[in-house]
Amino acid sequence: MALRKSELQFCEWVFIDWQKKSLLIPGQLTKNKTDHLIPLTEEVIRLFKSLESITGDKAYIFCDEFEPKPFQIHTSIKNARNMLGHFAPHDIRRTVRSKWAQLGVQRDVAEMMLNHTPDILIQTYDQYDYLKEKREAYELWDTALGRLVG
Repeated sequence: MALRKSELQFCEWVFIDWQKKSLLIPGQLTKNKTDHLIPLTEEVIRLFKSLESITGDKAYIFCDEFEPKPFQIHTSIKNARNMLGHFAPHDIRRTVRSKWAQLGVQRDVAEMMLNHTPDILIQTYDQYDYLKEKREAYELWDTALGRLVG
């Protein structure tokens, strides 16, 4: 996943559908104000399940173990800048999008994975959700990440 920082920071446990293996970010949290349906790979589900034992009793997925409020992402960004020099959260989205292209993920599918708004003609005539293609792309990405971290 390559969520925007606010989508990540305010992501709640109730957004996960364990049966459908998906995460639905509601439109009120997204930049384009449209719901963002993300298929979850087995590895992501495993990671969420392990995190659930820490924050599962809180509303937010990413929060302090002892605080019910959302994780303060600004501290992590500051730490990344100290280690890497210039760094912005958008750098992660750009890098991930480029890697998806390298892996052969179709441009339209990758743009949907980022929840970018398609142009008006595509919105009008293409009503397909591409969930199958997004799931396949996330599986491909999951495999590539697995090779990187070994």
